[in-house]
Amino acid sequence: MSSENNTLIAVLAERSIPYLRVLPGVRQGAVVALEAYPYVLPRSSSGWFGFDVVIIDGAAALQQLQQDQLEAPRLWVKLGGNLVVGTGGNTVAMARALGPELFPRT
Repeated sequence: MSSENNTLIAVLAERSIPYLRVLPGVRQGAVVALEAYPYVLPRSSSGWFGFDVVIIDGAAALQQLQQDQLEAPRLWVKLGGNLVVGTGGNTVAMARALGPELFPRT
């Protein structure tokens, strides 16, 4: 299901998040949630611009990324990308992996 009106969400998560498919799209199309496997995630920020939103849920999935895969979403967010972070029970590990730019401490 590909359409320029669809909202494309990449999900890097330790668990399934089934309710994403019922969210309203931002451009009146369907919401398409794709499981993002660490070994295929983009290594440059330009590769992340195909997504409308990226959800990272849980430290275990995030810790499988290579360093360049962690740097790419940092720049993507600086350039306007939308990142949603779910920490689960391991907030400290998420903060360390994402760094202060993506996970500022208050």
